[in-house]
Amino acid sequence: MDIAVLAAIFVLFFGPRIIRLWVGEENYVGDRVLYIFCAIMVTSLIVQVSATLLTGTGKHAPIAYLGLLEAALNLGLSIIFVRYWGVLGVAMGTILSGVPTNLWFSLWYACRVLEIKARHVVARCIAPAVLYGAAHTALYFLLVRLVFPDRTLLAVAAGALCCCSYLFSVSLFFRKEEYRWLWAIVRSGFAAFRGRRES
Repeated sequence: MDIAVLAAIFVLFFGPRIIRLWVGEENYVGDRVLYIFCAIMVTSLIVQVSATLLTGTGKHAPIAYLGLLEAALNLGLSIIFVRYWGVLGVAMGTILSGVPTNLWFSLWYACRVLEIKARHVVARCIAPAVLYGAAHTALYFLLVRLVFPDRTLLAVAAGALCCCSYLFSVSLFFRKEEYRWLWAIVRSGFAAFRGRRES
């Protein structure tokens, strides 16, 4: 969850500049669409992890049916909203269709199957990541919009600082085994990089 929120924060901070350079100013659909898709990055992780667990236990039928309902709701909302808000309406339809369907149900059902309390998962894994992410996002926009507007290098530095600060904040909630797991990923990444350089 922490990595998904970090990825969303990174896209939130640096995405507008990168996409404008990539597709050009005239083809950029706007910051609000990007912000909604950053939220979708986080919510989709909750659904995907829960769905994977339920598929592994063979109890994925309810979320499959809800997935069909979500797809139909997404299509209907997108058709309605696109008339008023264009691409932004399609993005809104995507996120709004997931909230009343699989977003809450997949997490609740996966916790029920695994016999753990959903509120513990929310309090331990989801809430800290989302709350710290929201706080660092607010800090970034406060710095960029009020302290040094229209200064690209300082905005990039503020984004990098907020990303590092977010990682430090959420790491306070890590357990020892989670530190070992992250350190193993870092070591394997360095080993793979070193192996490519030597070959």
